[in-house]
Amino acid sequence: MIRKITTITTFVIVILLLGGCSCGRSANKNEIIGFEDVDIKPAFQGDTTLTAFHNWVKKSIYYPGEDHPTGRVIVSFDILNDGSLANVVIVNGIDPSIDQITRETILNSPKWAPGRFHGKPCSTRITDFVVIWILH
Repeated sequence: MIRKITTITTFVIVILLLGGCSCGRSANKNEIIGFEDVDIKPAFQGDTTLTAFHNWVKKSIYYPGEDHPTGRVIVSFDILNDGSLANVVIVNGIDPSIDQITRETILNSPKWAPGRFHGKPCSTRITDFVVIWILH
């Protein structure tokens, strides 16, 4: 009887380890945590929903004349544990000049309140952030 209990306990432990259990996990200094995985989301001007950042980008981006391409630029970027932005990558762009303006605008963002993971500030990755370019 004792033999069966030991085997079952060992089997459960192996399943937890293979399943990626994050019990007791803590972010190291260079680890980047996904936006949905942090305990407290990063905040831009007090907003954790990205709405305030979308509004800031919309106000801050400059349009390169009347005849520019329109469409959606999809961006990923990291909010570092000090609140600055880095690693801005155009995932899906519409035009090299528009993509560069989008990238530079995001990099020039004011600092954020960083996300928190297990009570400590952490770097957080934002994926699929959409900037829509339209003609004015």
